[in-house]
Parts: sequence; structure tokens; C-alpha cells
Amino acid sequence: MEQKTEEKREYAVSEESVRKPERKTTVLLIASVIVVAVILAVLLIAGAKRSKEEQQLREKYPEYFDLDTTYGLELYVWQWGNDRYVCGLAAGVDQSLSEDKLASEIELTSATLAIGAEKNISLTEMKKIVDTYKVSKEEVRLHLSMHPLSSFLDPELLYHPEECQAKVEELFWKGK
Repeated sequence: MEQKTEEKREYAVSEESVRKPERKTTVLLIASVIVVAVILAVLLIAGAKRSKEEQQLREKYPEYFDLDTTYGLELYVWQWGNDRYVCGLAAGVDQSLSEDKLASEIELTSATLAIGAEKNISLTEMKKIVDTYKVSKEEVRLHLSMHPLSSFLDPELLYHPEECQAKVEELFWKGK
């Protein structure tokens, strides 16, 4: 009888040693599932925070989202017609550059965006895009010019550029 009890103990010990790795594997599996569930929940919540309108804008104009805002943003507004404007947006330019270099960078970016833009984007839509960035009004530099592909010529923009700039800035920032 003692021998049977001893065998049972050995069997129990060996069975328990087999169960321990199973338990560890089960605990690790459960922990992994919980971690994945938490990550997915966080991603879903973050995605849900974006409005339907923002999602549509992201799909339509992906090139204007997730820009580096280290130096702010450069907002390019081109006059396309009488009180009709289209926009482009680019990462900000380092303002510590020389005046000539800064002007050259801005002019090149403006021309590239204007000519390369496949879709015209209105002031209203661009305002909604700019609002998704965590930047102040002062960190968004607005550059107004005539669109290089437009045949519209506004004498006001030629002879009174500061007044036109102020008008467009007011139109753009209205409500912010």
C-alpha cells in the first residue's frame, strides 16, 4: 500500500510539473489577448474621435494631413476668380533663413503646390484641415497670390496686396 501511495505521489508530482508549463502558457496567452484588446480599444477610440467630416477630408486630401509643424504651417491661397480662392498647405519654412532664401523657398513651394494640385480646395475646407493641427493662428503663415494657371487678374491684388491679404486672412480665420 505504501508503494502505491509513493507511486501516486510521483505521478502527482510529474503531472503537476506538466501542468505548470500549461498554466504559464495559458496565463501568457490570456495576458497577450488582454494587451491586444486594450491596444485595439485605444486605436478605435482615437479613430472615433475624428469626425466623419475629418475622415472625408483625409480621404480626399491626404497630402494636407500629418505635416511636420516644427516651423508652423505655410498656407498658400491663390485667387482663382472674383472672391474665389483655392488653397494649398505645406510644412512651415524655417523663419531663421535669410530673407532671400526664405522668399525663394516660399515661392517655389507655392508654385509647386499650385501647379501640382490635382484638386482645388476651398478656404472653408482648408480651414477645417488647419483646425486639426495643434498650432496657433500665429504659426500659420498665409501667402496670397494669383494662381499661375488662372487667367483672372485682380487689380486690387496687384495694387493693394496688403488690403487683399487682410481680407483673405479675415475670411479664413472667421470663427477661430
